[in-house]
Amino acid sequence: MAIRFPKVCRQTRSNGSVSLFVNIRVSPYGAPRRYERRYIGTEGTAEAAAALAALQDEFLANNGFIRPKVRTSDKPSVARLCREFMAYVREDYPAGSYEPDRHRRTMALLVAYCGTMTTDGFSLEVLESFRRSLIMKGTCCRREINDRIRRVVRCFKWGARYKLVPISVIT
Repeated sequence: MAIRFPKVCRQTRSNGSVSLFVNIRVSPYGAPRRYERRYIGTEGTAEAAAALAALQDEFLANNGFIRPKVRTSDKPSVARLCREFMAYVREDYPAGSYEPDRHRRTMALLVAYCGTMTTDGFSLEVLESFRRSLIMKGTCCRREINDRIRRVVRCFKWGARYKLVPISVIT
C-alpha cells in the first residue's frame, strides 16, 4: 500500500488572504491516530511553495511519518510544572496512598489561580496571595491551608531540581 501525501487545504482569512495547511498524522502507524495541522503559508508565495516542497520531502523520506513539532519554551508555565510534578507524584507514592489525590487537588487550585504565569514570575508575593485566596474561600482550616502551601513549595523545589524553575525563585 502506497502512502499518499495528505491533501493541501485552503483557509480564507479575515483580511482576504488564503492560507494553505496540511493535516499530517504525527503518530506512528499502529498507534492511536493523532494529527497535527501544519500551516504552509499564504497561497501563491514562493515561501509557501518552498515550505510545501520541504514538507513533502520529509514525508517521503520518513515513509509517511513526520515527527510532531516540539513546543519548547525557555520559560515553562506553572501549569506545565504542576503537570510534570503530578506525573512524578503518581510514581513516587505507593498504590492506595491518599497523598497523590491531595497533591492533585492542591495543584488544580494553583493552576486555576496562576496557571498561565511563567515559573520565573512566581514569587513569595504570589504564594502569599494564593494563601490568602485559600483563606478567603473559607472551605478549609489553617492546618489544611498550611499543608497545601507546603505541597506548592515542594512542587517548586522539585521543579528547581529538574531545571523547570530558576533557583532564584525558591531562594
